[in-house]
Amino acid sequence: MLITLLTDFGDKDPYAGIMKGIIYGLNPAIGVIDLTHKVTPQAVREGAFLLQNACFYFPPDTIHVAVVDPGVGTERKGICIQVPELGYFIGPDNGLFSYVLDWFPGAAAREIINPRFQRAVISATFHGRDVFAPAAARLSLGEDWEEIGPLLDDRLLVRLPDLRPGWGEEADGRSITGEVVHVDHFGTLVTNIPERAFENIDREKLAAAEILIAESYRLRGFGRTYGEAAKGELVALFGSSGFLEIARVNGRADDLPGIVENSPGWLGQKVSLKLGG
Repeated sequence: MLITLLTDFGDKDPYAGIMKGIIYGLNPAIGVIDLTHKVTPQAVREGAFLLQNACFYFPPDTIHVAVVDPGVGTERKGICIQVPELGYFIGPDNGLFSYVLDWFPGAAAREIINPRFQRAVISATFHGRDVFAPAAARLSLGEDWEEIGPLLDDRLLVRLPDLRPGWGEEADGRSITGEVVHVDHFGTLVTNIPERAFENIDREKLAAAEILIAESYRLRGFGRTYGEAAKGELVALFGSSGFLEIARVNGRADDLPGIVENSPGWLGQKVSLKLGG
């Protein structure tokens, strides 16, 4: 069994390390894997997207702890979701598990309220340490999931709106509009437009597609690799996660001008694809 951690805590502060200390203090033998601690602060949509990209690559008894929690200490619930195909998901009920709930409607969920699965003193601002880490450690020790707390109606759990891009009909062809949901370490703009949406689309139409980024940048067609354009040019391709990405050859796509500094940045910027032909 493994525990994974995904947070927006960064690496400047000891928060992620403290969570590991709580886990190892209860179960020194467990393996803990850091998915990332560099989710954009408070960016629940980005955290949800990164979690869904990663969780399928782990054994089905893995415990995934995700903490991107701008509502910590409020009335939002701390939850544990059980998905036999994927394992457990522990964190705040704020939409962070939207993709999991979308894939597995009717998944069992419980509110974490049993004191045994929490620390004795719970801070209003650090549930990652006081609620989610100890709950994960207790589960990894084989303690009964049913003891965590009462069952929740999965239909009432928080889900983020507009997770999926939308198809539209135009006079000269079909278009799909999504958004940038992540900017990776290389400055690549990763969207929520999945490659599988084009499984039944003629390849010639796709090759001639026009892509509009943030209503400011246009490019046509797709590459297969990040280097299939001249240095400094943009290239669109479907990345290893199966989603449309915009990269700049030997550069960073997130350095493109036009996005105001200190604004929300690239996250949430619209990306539209209009099929050619």
